[in-house]
Amino acid sequence: RTMVLSINPFLVSSEKFLAGAKNLDLLKLRASFGKTGNDDLGNYTAKQAYISQNLLGIQGLVRGNVANPQLQWETGTRFNIGADLSLFNERLTFAFDYFSNKTNKMLSYENLPTASGYLYAISNTGAMKNTGFDFSVNARVVNQRQFKWDLGLVLMKYKGTLTQLPQDIITNYGGASLLSTTGGVGPASFYGLKSNGVF
Repeated sequence: RTMVLSINPFLVSSEKFLAGAKNLDLLKLRASFGKTGNDDLGNYTAKQAYISQNLLGIQGLVRGNVANPQLQWETGTRFNIGADLSLFNERLTFAFDYFSNKTNKMLSYENLPTASGYLYAISNTGAMKNTGFDFSVNARVVNQRQFKWDLGLVLMKYKGTLTQLPQDIITNYGGASLLSTTGGVGPASFYGLKSNGVF
């Protein structure tokens, strides 16, 4: 399921109040909003399953998972605004974009008590937020018929944080331990102890 609302770009430079702007070629504002669902739950994740088990030579069936009939799709909400500016016969151009993406009802592997006999259960107890911006400027330094030279600069900043988890998650990969927590750091972050000094 997908719902996307895109506002047609507003061409500010074509308005009457900017008709006398000699060095302004283009000024455009953009905005979009979308809501999507991720149905990649697996075919039988919410159902109770049984697996075969051998005990002292006797074959039988035991529960293979913890069913969760309340599982739902993950939902993603995306918002973006931007602007484009062109000056001096397109010799100087700017572009700016800001986005904010939120994922709710994120699938999580929730640890279970040892007495239950299971390691985890899958639930919709996670949430994540991604924000960031892009800013670019491009200049045509040399604009000759036989030779053209463009110079560009791009600045960007992205930040992803987990806003909800059933518990901290430590993932061992490549000899390192990665921490996913709601403490304001990004998911799967390297972590360690801090020292106040060295003797």
